[in-house]
Amino acid sequence: MTKWLTSMSPLARQSLAILGASLGMTSSSQVLSFTSIMLPQLKAIQDIDDEQASWIGSINGISLLIGLLVTPSLMTTYGRKTVNMLRSIIIAISWGAIFITTEVYAILLVRFVQGFCLGIAAIIVPVLIGEYSSPKNRGAFLTTISVAIALGVLSNHAIGTYFSWKIAGAFSCGTALFNIFIIILSPESPIYLASRGRYDKCREAFHWLRSSMEKDELEKMISKYMSEIQNEVPRSLMMMMKNKTIAFCRMWKRKEFYKPLIIILHLHIINEWSPATIFDVYTPIIYHSLVGAEVNISLMMISTDILRAVSSICAVIFIRRFRRRPMLLTTISCNILSFLVMIVYSYVKTHKLLEHDHPLIGKILIHIHAFTFSVGNLTLPNIFEGEIFAYEYRGISNMIGQIFFGLNFFVSAKTALYMVSNMGFHGMMTVYMVMVLYGLVVTLFLLPETKDKTLQEIEEEFRGKTKRQDNPEVLNSLLLKVT
Repeated sequence: MTKWLTSMSPLARQSLAILGASLGMTSSSQVLSFTSIMLPQLKAIQDIDDEQASWIGSINGISLLIGLLVTPSLMTTYGRKTVNMLRSIIIAISWGAIFITTEVYAILLVRFVQGFCLGIAAIIVPVLIGEYSSPKNRGAFLTTISVAIALGVLSNHAIGTYFSWKIAGAFSCGTALFNIFIIILSPESPIYLASRGRYDKCREAFHWLRSSMEKDELEKMISKYMSEIQNEVPRSLMMMMKNKTIAFCRMWKRKEFYKPLIIILHLHIINEWSPATIFDVYTPIIYHSLVGAEVNISLMMISTDILRAVSSICAVIFIRRFRRRPMLLTTISCNILSFLVMIVYSYVKTHKLLEHDHPLIGKILIHIHAFTFSVGNLTLPNIFEGEIFAYEYRGISNMIGQIFFGLNFFVSAKTALYMVSNMGFHGMMTVYMVMVLYGLVVTLFLLPETKDKTLQEIEEEFRGKTKRQDNPEVLNSLLLKVT
């Protein structure tokens, strides 16, 4: 590492490494929000039918699944840093290709490749942040995922409103190039290095990231993986395949696998049905339903994007001050209350039961709801995704969670227009509120408190081990004193 890096405090170096991970989500949100500014401008200069436009907007969903499926194996074999670097390089090249072409089929190919990178980022980013972070800072650092997503969407919408989509693509390319530079300066995950038996490199990476006060966590980590590696017995290919099959079947019976997975699946319900993505995909419908036909969509998009970014930054402060479970209950309850107010207002507005109405009411309700889902629904799932998965199952657990998230996105996006047409906006929001409430109840029932605990302590709590092992010498001395 360069001299200026080594002169930085451990917290500053840790923050730098986590920036390299979080920027992956900025790139992802830039990919997802790019079609909202590219398609209208592209249609203005060439003939694109609705079928082609829908493929440009959705084709990355297919390749995202491929990215989700291959990432666990890639990051276990080649390391977290290597996979994150590969993702950033591919994203940078793809944005360069977007900048130089207007051909529909070339754009489709680029969007397909970008979707593959979305799948990688969805798994690798929370894993990297969770493994880089000190327990006391982990929650705040995982909250930066939401900040990064909000800033990516804001940058695209702001640039696309005043400049061409090619300028927005060039800015996104710059984000990816800056991401590559930060990743080069960052170390590999200490947990990954320990799991591969590279203990000296593990210590070097850990000391680069953490303070000397955390060396106990380092030694426990190394002892755990040293014991596992020493107990490994060389086996034939057939025996290895048999053992992997047995391990896969047994995995579903292990509390440290299925409990965190159930929690994350329900947190993704809270996330997806908040409904933040529906705000992005069907922006005009929501704004017209609550505000009216004369609403300035572009201005509302930018103002809510700014609010979401500020809300995510507020969440960083809240997560450092408050414990996870109370914050989950408080923020999601506020989101549900916001749902109720919007549902009632939409109902009385639709049925013309209001004697006095004003567009400002709808605008305020939209911004309040955006604040609640940004602070809670979008932020907390990202935090827990980086905290509660056992190391052994981190890749496959993240993969299953993200696939479930994608299915929730597909179902909610596919049914939104149908529900608005047949049930009204208030009917659709009622369905969403019930889904969020269900996710909250199940999550609170299963979720332990994770604030300020090491990843190993969280894993052992799910497994059912006692939180502390009594020292026999201490027990003997106490018994002697009693007698």
